[in-house]
Amino acid sequence: MGKKRAMLLEDVDLTAVKYEHEVIKAPHLTGFKLKLFVWLSEAPLVGSLIMSMLKKQNGMDEVVEKMISATEEINKRKPPIPFLISFNAEELRTQAAASTQRFVEGKTLSILDGIFMAIKDDIDCYPFQTKGGTSWYHEVRPVKEDAVCVSKLRSCGVTFIGKANMHELGLGTTGNNSNYG
Repeated sequence: MGKKRAMLLEDVDLTAVKYEHEVIKAPHLTGFKLKLFVWLSEAPLVGSLIMSMLKKQNGMDEVVEKMISATEEINKRKPPIPFLISFNAEELRTQAAASTQRFVEGKTLSILDGIFMAIKDDIDCYPFQTKGGTSWYHEVRPVKEDAVCVSKLRSCGVTFIGKANMHELGLGTTGNNSNYG
Protein backbone atom coordinates (compact mmCIF):
# COMPACT_ATOMS: atom_id res chain seq x y z
CA MET A 1 0.00 0.00 0.00
CA GLY A 2 2.90 2.31 0.36
CA LYS A 3 3.95 4.64 3.08
CA LYS A 4 1.50 6.98 4.71
CA ARG A 5 2.58 10.48 5.46
CA ALA A 6 1.08 12.53 8.25
CA MET A 7 1.24 16.29 8.08
CA LEU A 8 0.78 18.91 10.70
CA LEU A 9 -2.05 21.35 10.18
CA GLU A 10 0.40 24.21 9.92
CA ASP A 11 2.11 22.46 6.96
CA VAL A 12 -1.06 22.19 4.87
CA ASP A 13 -1.37 24.88 2.20
CA LEU A 14 -5.04 25.93 2.20
CA THR A 15 -4.50 28.75 -0.29
CA ALA A 16 -4.40 26.25 -3.15
CA VAL A 17 -8.06 25.43 -2.58
CA LYS A 18 -10.59 27.94 -3.83
CA TYR A 19 -14.09 27.75 -2.46
CA GLU A 20 -16.85 29.67 -4.15
CA HIS A 21 -20.17 30.07 -2.42
CA GLU A 22 -23.03 28.99 -4.66
CA VAL A 23 -26.73 29.42 -4.24
CA ILE A 24 -28.16 25.93 -4.22
CA LYS A 25 -31.92 25.60 -4.25
CA ALA A 26 -33.12 22.31 -2.83
CA PRO A 27 -36.10 20.56 -4.38
CA HIS A 28 -39.42 20.65 -2.52
CA LEU A 29 -39.11 16.98 -1.56
CA THR A 30 -35.98 16.46 0.56
CA GLY A 31 -34.65 14.50 3.50
CA PHE A 32 -36.79 11.81 5.07
CA LYS A 33 -39.76 12.60 2.79
CA LEU A 34 -37.61 11.96 -0.27
CA LYS A 35 -36.24 8.71 1.16
CA LEU A 36 -39.75 7.53 2.02
CA PHE A 37 -41.09 8.41 -1.44
CA VAL A 38 -38.20 6.64 -3.20
CA TRP A 39 -38.54 3.59 -0.94
CA LEU A 40 -42.30 3.39 -1.60
CA SER A 41 -41.98 3.99 -5.33
CA GLU A 42 -39.35 1.25 -5.63
CA ALA A 43 -41.34 -1.29 -3.59
CA PRO A 44 -42.58 -4.13 -5.84
CA LEU A 45 -46.32 -3.80 -5.16
CA VAL A 46 -46.72 -0.23 -3.96
CA GLY A 47 -44.34 1.30 -6.49
CA SER A 48 -46.14 -0.04 -9.54
CA LEU A 49 -49.50 1.04 -8.11
CA ILE A 50 -48.21 4.55 -7.36
CA MET A 51 -46.75 4.93 -10.82
CA SER A 52 -49.90 3.65 -12.53
CA MET A 53 -52.05 6.00 -10.42
CA LEU A 54 -49.78 8.91 -11.27
CA LYS A 55 -50.14 8.01 -14.93
CA LYS A 56 -53.92 7.74 -14.38
CA GLN A 57 -53.98 4.18 -15.70
CA ASN A 58 -55.81 2.83 -12.66
CA GLY A 59 -58.39 4.51 -10.53
CA MET A 60 -58.19 4.31 -6.76
CA ASP A 61 -61.35 2.18 -6.72
CA GLU A 62 -59.67 -0.45 -8.94
CA VAL A 63 -56.62 -0.53 -6.70
CA VAL A 64 -58.79 -0.89 -3.58
CA GLU A 65 -60.76 -3.77 -5.09
CA LYS A 66 -57.50 -5.55 -5.99
CA MET A 67 -56.25 -5.01 -2.43
CA ILE A 68 -59.50 -6.36 -0.95
CA SER A 69 -59.58 -9.42 -3.22
CA ALA A 70 -55.91 -10.19 -2.51
CA THR A 71 -56.48 -9.91 1.25
CA GLU A 72 -59.56 -12.15 1.13
CA GLU A 73 -57.74 -14.69 -1.06
CA ILE A 74 -54.80 -14.87 1.35
CA ASN A 75 -57.16 -15.32 4.31
CA LYS A 76 -58.93 -18.24 2.53
CA ARG A 77 -55.72 -20.25 2.03
CA LYS A 78 -55.10 -23.43 3.99
CA PRO A 79 -53.35 -22.63 6.25
CA PRO A 80 -54.33 -18.95 6.16
CA ILE A 81 -51.69 -16.24 6.22
CA PRO A 82 -53.15 -13.76 8.71
CA PHE A 83 -51.10 -10.66 8.02
CA LEU A 84 -54.07 -8.53 9.10
CA ILE A 85 -55.83 -9.14 12.42
CA SER A 86 -58.54 -6.55 11.71
CA PHE A 87 -59.75 -5.75 8.20
CA ASN A 88 -62.88 -3.91 7.04
CA ALA A 89 -63.45 -3.74 3.29
CA GLU A 90 -66.19 -1.10 3.55
CA GLU A 91 -64.01 1.19 5.67
CA LEU A 92 -61.23 0.81 3.10
CA ARG A 93 -63.61 1.69 0.25
CA THR A 94 -64.84 4.76 2.16
CA GLN A 95 -61.30 6.05 2.80
CA ALA A 96 -60.32 5.39 -0.82
CA ALA A 97 -63.38 7.23 -2.15
CA ALA A 98 -62.51 10.28 -0.04
CA SER A 99 -58.91 10.18 -1.28
CA THR A 100 -60.08 9.85 -4.89
CA GLN A 101 -62.38 12.84 -4.47
CA ARG A 102 -59.52 14.96 -3.12
CA PHE A 103 -57.29 13.84 -6.00
CA VAL A 104 -59.93 14.69 -8.62
CA GLU A 105 -60.49 18.12 -7.06
CA GLY A 106 -56.73 18.73 -6.95
CA LYS A 107 -56.79 19.14 -3.18
CA THR A 108 -54.61 16.27 -2.00
CA LEU A 109 -53.59 16.55 1.63
CA SER A 110 -49.95 15.49 1.16
CA ILE A 111 -47.70 13.19 -0.81
CA LEU A 112 -49.04 10.31 1.33
CA ASP A 113 -52.66 10.90 0.31
CA GLY A 114 -54.08 7.57 -0.87
CA ILE A 115 -51.11 5.46 0.21
CA PHE A 116 -52.12 2.18 1.87
CA MET A 117 -50.79 1.49 5.34
CA ALA A 118 -51.39 -1.20 7.96
CA ILE A 119 -51.02 -0.26 11.62
CA LYS A 120 -49.48 -2.67 14.11
CA ASP A 121 -52.10 -4.12 16.43
CA ASP A 122 -50.69 -2.41 19.53
CA ILE A 123 -51.46 1.11 18.21
CA ASP A 124 -54.98 2.56 18.38
CA CYS A 125 -56.58 3.13 14.98
CA TYR A 126 -60.30 3.86 15.19
CA PRO A 127 -62.65 2.04 14.19
CA PHE A 128 -60.44 -1.07 14.49
CA GLN A 129 -60.12 -2.71 17.89
CA THR A 130 -56.65 -2.83 19.44
CA LYS A 131 -56.07 -6.43 20.45
CA GLY A 132 -52.31 -6.37 20.93
CA GLY A 133 -52.14 -9.82 19.37
CA THR A 134 -54.27 -11.25 22.20
CA SER A 135 -57.79 -12.62 22.31
CA TRP A 136 -58.83 -10.48 25.31
CA TYR A 137 -57.14 -7.04 25.27
CA HIS A 138 -59.86 -5.33 23.22
CA GLU A 139 -62.45 -6.28 25.87
CA VAL A 140 -60.43 -4.61 28.64
CA ARG A 141 -59.45 -1.47 26.72
CA PRO A 142 -61.80 -0.30 23.94
CA VAL A 143 -60.56 2.11 21.26
CA LYS A 144 -62.24 5.52 21.42
CA GLU A 145 -59.95 7.53 19.14
CA ASP A 146 -56.81 7.31 17.02
CA ALA A 147 -53.35 7.31 18.54
CA VAL A 148 -51.42 10.53 17.90
CA CYS A 149 -49.21 8.96 15.22
CA VAL A 150 -52.28 7.53 13.44
CA SER A 151 -54.12 10.86 13.57
CA LYS A 152 -51.08 12.61 12.06
CA LEU A 153 -50.97 10.03 9.25
CA ARG A 154 -54.73 10.27 8.76
CA SER A 155 -54.42 14.08 8.44
CA CYS A 156 -51.93 13.42 5.63
CA GLY A 157 -54.54 11.29 3.81
CA VAL A 158 -53.10 7.82 4.44
CA THR A 159 -55.57 5.00 3.68
CA PHE A 160 -55.53 2.48 6.54
CA ILE A 161 -56.17 -1.10 5.46
CA GLY A 162 -56.37 -2.61 8.94
CA LYS A 163 -54.38 -3.82 11.93
CA ALA A 164 -51.25 -5.87 11.22
CA ASN A 165 -50.56 -9.14 13.02
CA MET A 166 -47.93 -9.12 15.73
CA HIS A 167 -46.44 -11.25 18.47
CA GLU A 168 -48.74 -11.40 21.49
CA LEU A 169 -48.38 -8.06 23.36
CA GLY A 170 -45.15 -7.52 21.44
CA LEU A 171 -43.34 -9.95 23.74
CA GLY A 172 -41.13 -11.98 21.47
CA THR A 173 -38.93 -11.92 18.45
CA THR A 174 -40.29 -14.73 16.27
CA GLY A 175 -43.52 -13.08 15.15
CA ASN A 176 -45.46 -16.26 15.91
CA ASN A 177 -48.87 -15.64 17.41
CA SER A 178 -50.86 -18.49 18.94
CA ASN A 179 -54.13 -16.55 18.55
CA TYR A 180 -53.92 -15.33 14.96
CA GLY A 181 -51.09 -17.28 13.36
